[in-house]
Amino acid sequence: MLKERLKELRAENKLTQGAFAKKIGTSRDAYATYEYGKVIPTDVVLKVISSEFYVSEHWLRTGEGEKYIKDKEQAQLANFIAELVKNKDNKTKEIMFKLTELNEDDFNAVAHIINSLVEK
Repeated sequence: MLKERLKELRAENKLTQGAFAKKIGTSRDAYATYEYGKVIPTDVVLKVISSEFYVSEHWLRTGEGEKYIKDKEQAQLANFIAELVKNKDNKTKEIMFKLTELNEDDFNAVAHIINSLVEK
């Protein structure tokens, strides 16, 4: 069950519920409801936990497969998504959501512009 996997992950990292909750950007009380099985964490919370602890989201949800993410690029992407979700800057979130709405050609054009700006 998910609640057992959360407890296991927290214990492996030698964290209190409060410390674990702080790492994922929530309160101890909110986290405790997940660990006690009273509330199922949202997809966003599971993504944050996955990226913060480099644990497979699939394993977290199902208990199946490898527990830890071994692919560094996948781990970095998961970490980026988690930071984006925790980010309080609404403009950044708005831009990221708009990027997901672009077709492939427009997305590639924006990527080219960004790469050009970064190279300056």
